[in-house]
Amino acid sequence: MVTLVKGTASPTFNPLQKGTHTVTANYNGDVNYATSSATTTQTVNSGQG
Repeated sequence: MVTLVKGTASPTFNPLQKGTHTVTANYNGDVNYATSSATTTQTVNSGQG
C-alpha cells in the first residue's frame, strides 16, 4: 500500500529483477472522486537476475 501525499503516490520497487513486470494502482475513491484502477507494464533491461 502506498499513501497519497498531496495527491501523489510514490511507490518504491527495490530491487526489481530484469524482465517484464505488471503494476496495478487502485484508488478507493472518496466523497469527491470515484474509484479508479489502472494497470501498466514496466520492462527492466538491467539489474538483478
